[in-house]
Amino acid sequence: MKLAALQWVICQWAKYQYLQHIKRVGDNLFALQLDKDSYYIDLARGRSTIFVAPTFLATKTYQAPFDLTLAKLCNRAKIEKIEGDGQNRILRLHLSQKGSYKHARYILQFECTGRNTNAILLRDNIVIDALRHIKHSCRPVKIGAPLAPLPQPTQALHESPLPDMEFMEFLQHNYAQIMQQQLCNAQNNAMTQIDKKIAKVQDLIDTLQDSKELAAKATELQAHAKLLLAKLHTLQPPIRHELSLVDFLGLSHTLQIPEDAQSYSHAAQILFAQAKKLTQRAQNTHIQAEFLASKLDFLQRQKALVGTATNLADIAIYTQQHTQKRKKKKEDYESFFVCGVKISFGKNQQENIALLHDARANDIWLHIRDIPSSHMILRSFNKNVALPILQKAAEILVGFAKTQAGNYEVDWTQRKFVKMTDGACVQYAKYQTLVVKKEN
Repeated sequence: MKLAALQWVICQWAKYQYLQHIKRVGDNLFALQLDKDSYYIDLARGRSTIFVAPTFLATKTYQAPFDLTLAKLCNRAKIEKIEGDGQNRILRLHLSQKGSYKHARYILQFECTGRNTNAILLRDNIVIDALRHIKHSCRPVKIGAPLAPLPQPTQALHESPLPDMEFMEFLQHNYAQIMQQQLCNAQNNAMTQIDKKIAKVQDLIDTLQDSKELAAKATELQAHAKLLLAKLHTLQPPIRHELSLVDFLGLSHTLQIPEDAQSYSHAAQILFAQAKKLTQRAQNTHIQAEFLASKLDFLQRQKALVGTATNLADIAIYTQQHTQKRKKKKEDYESFFVCGVKISFGKNQQENIALLHDARANDIWLHIRDIPSSHMILRSFNKNVALPILQKAAEILVGFAKTQAGNYEVDWTQRKFVKMTDGACVQYAKYQTLVVKKEN
């Protein structure tokens, strides 16, 4: 954080009389209410800043000893003075709490000094508690020990000028920069992980054997097994792992005998088993190819949605990982969670059919009107699903669909009003419609 920006904050905050409330809402993020105004102090190492946000920011609840002490000593405290520390990037709030029997004074010190950021509670310059306890340092921060002053810089600071804007506009600008940086980092991390998954699926597609080649190999193994059985009476031990046999048409064949075969008859059984497996693989290759193609298409669309996301919440939805309990049936379709509501949709016809079969009567079903696309199910658990969640689900459905930019109508109703006719084709009644705009 720039020293000029911190000094500007100190000057503007001089008007406040009370620290009504302070709470840690992130690992390094503090929310403060000064009189009736709310601010945030971010003590992330290397990028500390102060900003205001349009909505309350809180990732989890903190109950560490430091947080309990902070609430006890600083909430509803009178602000006696707010000051800096010369050329150091330190914000110091002098607080007092007056009770029935005592009048206690404390200092809440925020150190926005590059990599060594900290929040420290002091009384008579003795450390009561701190966000970061530092033992092995030339300036230790230890509970019950005095806090040494931070040496002043010996050289003049060279900082770029602050933007020409009002104070609150400047703090809003800080928030926008933080969100943009976090969004960019989250997008890069998510897209890197998706790229790894795409590479794995592509490798499987590249190594997928052709069904005709598998069928031809199966026929050859079966022919070798039959020839081996026909010539058993001419073969004597010990067993050899390569044989040259002549069939009934006078054609010569070189047979590779499995190394684990205990006899020639056993070798014939192994060859028949191998031929059977190859035949089954040849018959199912198109199913595997279709599955891998749909998986690859899903990952590519997921990457595109992450790349165009405008907030962290959407990236969290698109990239969340789910583990399934062993006792539960493995799902054959994709699922996300939005505000605790499970949203599932199929990537192909087989997954759409499985999804419709697994859905319960009161679950919510969604589909894009008049366009061949995925079916979607919201697990309602017999509860009403809020309209914003339905709208977000519809946006996800349209986002993953093979559609161009434009406006789309998404019909939704309960699963019990949806009748399967042919495959994944359905007829439905008692539906409502949501309109979704797809940007690209």
